[in-house]
Amino acid sequence: MPDAVFEEYVEFDADGLSLEGVLTYPQDGAPRRAALILAPHPHFGGNMDNNVVLHLARGLARMDTVTLRFNYRGIGRSEGPPEAALRPYQYWDSLERECRYEELLPDVSGAWFALKRCVDASVPLAMVGYSLGAILGGMAAPALAPDGVAAVCPPTQRLYLASYDSLPQSKVFLHGDRDFAFDAGAFSVEYERMPEPRQRVLLKGTDHFLRKEEARLIPPLADWLATLDARGPRPLRGELGVRR
Repeated sequence: MPDAVFEEYVEFDADGLSLEGVLTYPQDGAPRRAALILAPHPHFGGNMDNNVVLHLARGLARMDTVTLRFNYRGIGRSEGPPEAALRPYQYWDSLERECRYEELLPDVSGAWFALKRCVDASVPLAMVGYSLGAILGGMAAPALAPDGVAAVCPPTQRLYLASYDSLPQSKVFLHGDRDFAFDAGAFSVEYERMPEPRQRVLLKGTDHFLRKEEARLIPPLADWLATLDARGPRPLRGELGVRR
């Protein structure tokens, strides 16, 4: 297991918008797998440097996984539509209230293909979404066909995970027993409807934000990602486009 990771600032296109991200990979440049990290809602610390997102990106990179984390439209230096640029709080507030998450799917798709272009075609690709990112991962999976989808702290208190009901890919769900956004009863009903393969990991004593508990996510996720492995490590194809 590498002790250090390398990171590159990258830009990519998402439906005509230029989004920013960070590519993180093992120091030997030969990842066994790749994972797109999907951030939570911006009103809940949802950017590519969120504590959980950052730990996922770097922790998984230390476990032989190249990761890409990024900022959604209008966040950080990612371009956004006019309404997001003029009234960012109102834009994201209305998107949350009206559950218009489909507006973010082009961002997910753009990031997905940017990551896919960066690795050998034989490397398994997964999505790892945290909070809102867990919802987006399920929504995007039917079209993008990842090898697996991981949902960290999915907000089942507010939203159903209907998009997972028919996903044939490998699925893993990680949640705490003190998570205000997670309805364990509702999730259990949904989980039983989901097709195999599926896994559920309970992180006892943790809440939705996982402060100082982020490292606990890495071992179970690394074990799950290892089940997606195909033919061993493959070299990176090259940079996505670094801004110096």
